[in-house]
Amino acid sequence: MKKLYFVILTIVMSIAAIASTPSTEGTEFWLTFMNNLDESNSLELKIAASSRYDAVITVQNPQTNWSQTFNVQANQIAELTLPKAQAYTESSEMVEKHGLRITSTADISLYAQNYSPHTYDATLVMSVDGLGTQYIIQTYENELFAKECAIVATENNTTVTITPHARTTGNKPKNVPFQVTLNRGETYQVMSLDGNADFSGTRIESDKKIAVFSGHRCINTPTGNRWCDHIVEQQMPTEMWGRQFVVTKTKGQYGDMVMVTASQDNTVVKINNTQVTTLQALESYEFRLTDNSSYIETSQPSAVFLYLEGAERNNMIGDPSSVHISPIEQMIPELTFGTFQTNESRTHYVNIVTTIAGAAAMMLDNTSIASEFQPVQGNNALRFAQVHLQHGTHTLNTTKDGFIGHVYGVGWCESYAYTFGSATLALDGQILVNGEPRINIDYNDSRCYKQDITFSVNANTPYNSVDWDLGDGTKSSQSTIKHTYTSAGDYQITMIITNDDGRDTARTSLHLVEILHDTVYATICDNEKY
Repeated sequence: MKKLYFVILTIVMSIAAIASTPSTEGTEFWLTFMNNLDESNSLELKIAASSRYDAVITVQNPQTNWSQTFNVQANQIAELTLPKAQAYTESSEMVEKHGLRITSTADISLYAQNYSPHTYDATLVMSVDGLGTQYIIQTYENELFAKECAIVATENNTTVTITPHARTTGNKPKNVPFQVTLNRGETYQVMSLDGNADFSGTRIESDKKIAVFSGHRCINTPTGNRWCDHIVEQQMPTEMWGRQFVVTKTKGQYGDMVMVTASQDNTVVKINNTQVTTLQALESYEFRLTDNSSYIETSQPSAVFLYLEGAERNNMIGDPSSVHISPIEQMIPELTFGTFQTNESRTHYVNIVTTIAGAAAMMLDNTSIASEFQPVQGNNALRFAQVHLQHGTHTLNTTKDGFIGHVYGVGWCESYAYTFGSATLALDGQILVNGEPRINIDYNDSRCYKQDITFSVNANTPYNSVDWDLGDGTKSSQSTIKHTYTSAGDYQITMIITNDDGRDTARTSLHLVEILHDTVYATICDNEKY
């Protein structure tokens, strides 16, 4: 009996690499709350923290010196109601003192909810690791009320340049940049003058890290569909935008609206492997998701948002909410998160996207949910699940590859939704294996171990140099390297690219498996000599 060796290419980073990856979890966060349609006494601003550890959390307004602490116990969720005077940014194009700094003694996931009955939404709050200096916001076109974005400075003397994609309520013209200087904890909100105007594509740039939130005072999705609802979501800096996404439909609803926004010219957008459009920088493409899942691939870094539809389309259950869809490239292996609950939004779900191996090993609160997963339409290497949740704290983990996803809750004319967390890698470069991004390679894709494997760089921006470590002692500084492994084993491939902004690291892994066969003919190794 002869021995054959095969290469199995895993489709995401090794778990060892993921564990040290920066993510939306952390110990420092910055937050403000945007303008909600209902500003009556019923308006309620809350943050919620969840963690795998006991933690003491401090909330401070650096501009007013107001502060408050609260505790969260391991594997629990804790909420704090915030004074409107400390955290609510009301005006447009005025510097205000409504930025909050939240610190913790241990890593936490942080969420915020801007609530008034039937005009309500929630957002993930990213740790400082997820903040950047370059943003392109996305909102949803609507004929009513103002679209909005809000900026929080994390350092003194932060210069922010804003290029609005529509005329603002302060009469700043479309596509004309203007600047504002903010100190630590100061906020600046910008609203569109015309509800019909498309505010998506507004650029926000700064010389120091800032937090950016976007949304709408009260929006109809799609346009003309009742009823309106406040939406909010924290924006991810463009360096963390990706090229591969899975959108999953809201459980029990008839459909959702999806928008794709491009960061660069000539961005080809494919849905389920069919090209649907080519976008120029700052442009967006919208479609309605009626299938349970769809795979989106873009040729340049992009942002994808999913918008829950208004109650009129769904038998008065649910209402508009927005959720940032994390790129597949930003998967994480473990997360503790929680749900929000109001008088109306009492039915909760989590939608999860992972790999075949990730699904098989997925645990929710120490119970396997492998049977919940289905193939993703358009990409057989990926799986998704829509899982009903009881209100409270939950821990999701997998020992294989990782996952992304979002949490949402629906009720009578009301909903909330938020991405529950992701890695915050700067995706300036990806590793291509034989010309394919690692995520597109089927988990069980086998190759003879003596077969040449080509590794190459897929970079979003120009770079000065690249350094490879192929895991078997082989190193190279070529953009493309062809390599043959000579023995079975586990190999971690590391690619470091250097550009004017610093260094970016990407990793993937190879696993060479020994398989026994009685014969060698009629196999993929026919051309190999043993």
